[in-house]
Parts: sequence; C-alpha cells; structure tokens
Amino acid sequence: MTRSITHSLSVSVFLLLITCALPGHSAPVVWQLHDLTFADGGSASGAFVYDAALGKVLDWDITASVDGNPTFGSNVNIVFVNGPSETAKRVQGNTPFSDDFIFSHGATPETMGFLSLVTSRPLSDKGGIVSLVTGAPPLGGYLSCCESAIQTGVISGFLATAPEPGSVLFVLIGIAAGVAQLSRRRTR
Repeated sequence: MTRSITHSLSVSVFLLLITCALPGHSAPVVWQLHDLTFADGGSASGAFVYDAALGKVLDWDITASVDGNPTFGSNVNIVFVNGPSETAKRVQGNTPFSDDFIFSHGATPETMGFLSLVTSRPLSDKGGIVSLVTGAPPLGGYLSCCESAIQTGVISGFLATAPEPGSVLFVLIGIAAGVAQLSRRRTR
C-alpha cells in the first residue's frame, strides 16, 4: 500500500516538475470570430493569427456577408485574406483598454472593403474569450464596402481561442496517469 502511495506521489511530482520546467514562451494565437452579426442582419466568420508580443496580425481568413438592403443596396460578400492587396493591422482602440483590428480588402475603390473589430480588452498571447465592442463607429466595430462611406455596425460577437496543443497534451497525460492508478488498484 505504501509503495503505491509513494509511486503516485513520485508520478505527481514528476508531472509537476515537467510542467514548471518547460520554458515560458509567447506564441502567436489563433483568434476565431464567434456569433459576429451586423446591424443589418449580416455576419462575419473566420479567424486571424495575432502575436501580442509583436502587436501584429500575422495571418487572417475572414468572410463578411451582408444582405445589403438597406445598408449597401445589394448583397455583399467580402473575403478578407492575407494577400497582395490585403492588409490587417492592430491600432490602439478608443480606450487604453481595447484594441481595434482593421482588415482591408481590394485594390481599387470599387472593390475596397473594411472590417473593424474593436475588442473589450487588449488581446494577449494567453488566449481566452474576449467580447467585441458593439455600437456605431467610431466606438464599435463596423463593416464598410464598395466605395461607400456607408457602414453597418457590429451588434454582437466575441473572439475565442482553442486550447494550445501543449495544454491538451498535459491534460491527456494527467488523465492517463489517473486511469493507470485506478487500474493498478483494481488489479490488487
């Protein structure tokens, strides 16, 4: 009995040491758009990779679709991707406690579109869930399109990250260790 307790304790200490001894690093995080809707009923979906240490958007793939009536007069489907005539940047939000991410699309005024996402707090490399600021521009996020000063504001949505593979690995190791403990106890 004392041998199994000693073994359990040594496995737990080993896992704790591995977790604490891993070098801390700041890796870019994939932020996914969830439930993002615009005032005219349109929506946006997709994700972007953001490195908070650099303050830079590294990659993005976001699609914004708007019914068009009455905002733009026609249906709009804009794909914001990392390409030659596309840009994405982080700018200081309206308060020190927020970020504003602006994605642009198109090389000519007729094809240009802009998507602004204003976060309720600055994004970090730790991930998590962050609400988007709603309301009319300039305080809230918006979508504008097609040589038009007309915009439709964000009325709901949030950003979220998936857990890092390393975190999932440690959870799985912990579950495996627990199952091994239980199976040893049952065989005795």
